[in-house]
Amino acid sequence: MAASLPAELQLLLDKQALYELACRYSRGVDRNDPELFLSCYHPDAYDDHGKFKGNPQDFLAHLQKGTMGPNAGSVQHSISNAVFYVRGDVAFGECYFETRSIGPDGAALASWGRDRKSTRLNSSHSQQSRMPSS
Repeated sequence: MAASLPAELQLLLDKQALYELACRYSRGVDRNDPELFLSCYHPDAYDDHGKFKGNPQDFLAHLQKGTMGPNAGSVQHSISNAVFYVRGDVAFGECYFETRSIGPDGAALASWGRDRKSTRLNSSHSQQSRMPSS
């Protein structure tokens, strides 16, 4: 049997894993990597992304019509001010972000905002579901 980590250390490891999850999600979109993108979700996840609400596969299909589409330009997300709260095997978090992109017409675009998430922690900390924004 593996020895337990002190609670404070486990909390720090969980929060780091959640931050890395947010980074992997952004990387999946930025690099147009559907496999990486979908690996960030639980199989039964629900994503409330404002204009889109639904499962991860349908969200990917939605993104592939625009941001991750064949005619989309480059995209880069930057994450800042990430705060996570862990309660047992459930976590809640909020990340502020900036997105820079080049459209298919060469126009530079920038956006910013915040994203709120909830997730079930598992041994690999590799999956998430979205929490509706307030």
